[in-house]
Amino acid sequence: KEDNPSRISFSSHFNEKTITGAKYITMGAKTPKSEKKMKKVKKAEEEIKKNNSDSDDNVKKEKRSDEKKAAKKLKKEAKKEKSSKRKRTADEQAEKEEESADQTLEEKENATLNEDSEKPEGCKTIFVGNLSFDIDEGTLRDTFKDCGKIISLRFVEDKKTGNFKGCVFIEFEETESTDKAMHLVGKEIMGRSLTVEYEGGKKKRIPSEKPEGCKTVFVGNLSFDIDENTLRDAFKVCGKIMSIRFVKDKKTGDFKGFGFIDFKNTESTDQALQLADTDIKGRSIIVEYVGDKKKDTKKPEGCKTAFVGNLSHDIDEDTLRDAFKDCGAIASVRLVKDRESGKSKGFGFIEFEDTESTDNA
Repeated sequence: KEDNPSRISFSSHFNEKTITGAKYITMGAKTPKSEKKMKKVKKAEEEIKKNNSDSDDNVKKEKRSDEKKAAKKLKKEAKKEKSSKRKRTADEQAEKEEESADQTLEEKENATLNEDSEKPEGCKTIFVGNLSFDIDEGTLRDTFKDCGKIISLRFVEDKKTGNFKGCVFIEFEETESTDKAMHLVGKEIMGRSLTVEYEGGKKKRIPSEKPEGCKTVFVGNLSFDIDENTLRDAFKVCGKIMSIRFVKDKKTGDFKGFGFIDFKNTESTDQALQLADTDIKGRSIIVEYVGDKKKDTKKPEGCKTAFVGNLSHDIDEDTLRDAFKDCGAIASVRLVKDRESGKSKGFGFIEFEDTESTDNA
């Protein structure tokens, strides 16, 4: 306006907004419309730039996420492989322990009694015990036929029930035949190891040597009908019983006629041996000390896991945790079970959070 006042009359018919717009034209400035358009363009450029930046960030984030997922997957697979390897090692160790335990039990089962029987003068009859309830006269005669001529066999039966008690008396024609029959002590017939004694002979039992601190006894020649309560009742006078374990056949699950009794105190085992030859359900039981055959194991560096064996098949994880809770913080407890039946195998593993806890265990 100041430079060219005539512009005023030229634009006087425009309204105020237009005149204001003419000012911008005179000054060579952009119109509000052009400015708005430029602002929109600039804003669009900024948005494009921002979107590109966000897109790059998203790509980077996705890349990092993919890398993180891949690393996590590899870590998981490595952990799984480590766990699988540790499980295989544990199972192998458990299998070896089980085989060792079974071998020990087999040796104990097949061992002949550390005893002798004094022969009465002119004795012609023997007592044969620990027989299978399914045995018949023909099988017995066939077993003892090489000893000499058999005059008679007498199966011992329960007076009340009339059931066979697992023992017989065999009478020979000659007294020398009984001497030959004594050589059949320990012979296995129908899954049972025979016991043979002279009739009327005074049996001399030589107790097995007691291992230091022994708290467990082997109990053999048990009736197949016996239960835990009956055995507990028979041995309760000896002291507090911690556990009773009947040994069963691994394949069939049938009771094998012997087991183990764990006492709280070692003195109880001495009293338990006094019950040897006691009649329980028609059988004269065998009682022997059980030695601690465990070998000292060298602790691996940083070891945090302990193997626990000879457990009751009815034990659960909580009971085991409670027993070892004073040793230190427990990370995990794993009871090893049979793959087919799902039943506990009587041993397991306890993993602690620190290595010192294994020493306490």
